[in-house]
Amino acid sequence: MDVDNLKHLKVVDAVGTLLGTLRALDVDLTTGAPLRLSIHKGGLLRHGGETVTIAGAAIRSVGGDLITVAATVAIDDLGVASAQGVANVAMP
Repeated sequence: MDVDNLKHLKVVDAVGTLLGTLRALDVDLTTGAPLRLSIHKGGLLRHGGETVTIAGAAIRSVGGDLITVAATVAIDDLGVASAQGVANVAMP
């Protein structure tokens, strides 16, 4: 799936709880693997609300309408700290 097609996809956890909308995706430039997802929820016209970042390893499936993740573990809890070789794909 093309990164442009991921814009505005809803992100839900394994039991179907809406976590928010994909805001940004960090990918490993060497492998193309997703490293981090920034998910935004709430606010008005993209102002305010809350943004959470989770590990790409939490992705369980990507469909036409939504992304399903296993859990809402914050990226810091997973020890993913190196930004070398990482591209950020902001979702306008």
